[in-house]
Parts: sequence; C-alpha cells; structure tokens
Amino acid sequence: MIIIFEKTRKMCNGDIQASGNWCRLISNDLPNDCSGGFYSPEIEEIDFTDYIYVWEKGDGYVVVAKTESIDNAKNNKVAEINTACQEAIIAGVDVNGEHFSYAMTDQNNISNLVQLTLKTGLSLPYHADGEGCRMFNKEELIALYVAQEVNVTGQITYANQLKRYVNSLNQVDYINSVAYGDSLTGEYLDTYNDIMSNAQKAVEKFIKG
Repeated sequence: MIIIFEKTRKMCNGDIQASGNWCRLISNDLPNDCSGGFYSPEIEEIDFTDYIYVWEKGDGYVVVAKTESIDNAKNNKVAEINTACQEAIIAGVDVNGEHFSYAMTDQNNISNLVQLTLKTGLSLPYHADGEGCRMFNKEELIALYVAQEVNVTGQITYANQLKRYVNSLNQVDYINSVAYGDSLTGEYLDTYNDIMSNAQKAVEKFIKG
C-alpha cells in the first residue's frame, strides 16, 4: 500500500528526516527552520502496527510504502495453511465411485463401524454423501477407513512440511506466494515420503490386528 502526501514540505540538511515513528512525531507546531525533523502542516497519523516502513523521496511528495513484516506474513500464511488443511480433511475422499466427507462426526462414525466389523465380520449400515444408507461389508468399510485416514495423515504431514518451508523464507513476497497444494521439494518432500510410508504400514498392521 502506497500513501502519498502532497503537502508543503521542508527538508532538513537537504534530505527528508524520517524514522519508524515519524508520523506520530510530526505536528503542526514544528518551527519552519525544521529543527527536530520534517515539516508538513497537514500530515495525518497512520497506524503502522506490525509493519515496517520504507521511505522514498518524491518531487514535492512524501511517499510512505507500507510493507508487511516478515513475522506477520508468516503468521498469516501458517493460518491460511491450517485452514486449507482442515478443509481438505473434511472434504473427504472418493471410494469406488462414491464420495465420503470426513467431518468430526463422520470420523467417529467410520472409526466405530470399522472397530465393530473387525470384531464381528458383519456388514453394517453407512452412506455416501447425499445417498441413503445401505449395507457396507467388512472390506468396503475397511477400504473407506483406510482411504480417509491416509488422506488425514497426508494432509497434516503435507501442511506441516509446507509450514516448515514458509518459516525458512526471509522475504515477504516469497512467503505470500506460497499456496496450499504447491509441490514439496528437497528435505520437505523426503520427510513427507518417510512419514507417509510409515503411516501406511501402521494402517495395514491395524487392519490385520
């Protein structure tokens, strides 16, 4: 965001005198000899909380570039990644041509059904999104549970590695350009693959009992 002040200005020692809290220090009472700083009789106060300030001289203007801080950019991007991760988990998966969401109630329901079918071997009632209930056999329930849990682990692991990458960056533009769904590379991809490999083994062991 660029804010331009087109007002009478006076320079001290041939240059603009500016500091991080400059806008708060300016007042209409500064003497015309510019002692103590820059003179602009109609300058407005601006809240620069969580921002750094880039000052430029313009011909007859004071140009204030309001730039997001690195910490603020990282916090915003991490929050964005967390939200996208949760949405991807809740969105669920497709199994055998049917779609199944995975909100918290769905997670509880499917987990309970799998535990019951593993103990009894019986078919149990469940439903795909927008469909009526039908009987799901043991193999169908296990396949659904595995697909959902692999998706949960994958989304959380991916999000964590993406956040690690974001926290390694030191330029606001690079941080803001990161998007959920970007490909992981290097150590972040290696860690993701290792975790997913172990997660798959854990799920298979759980199913086999």
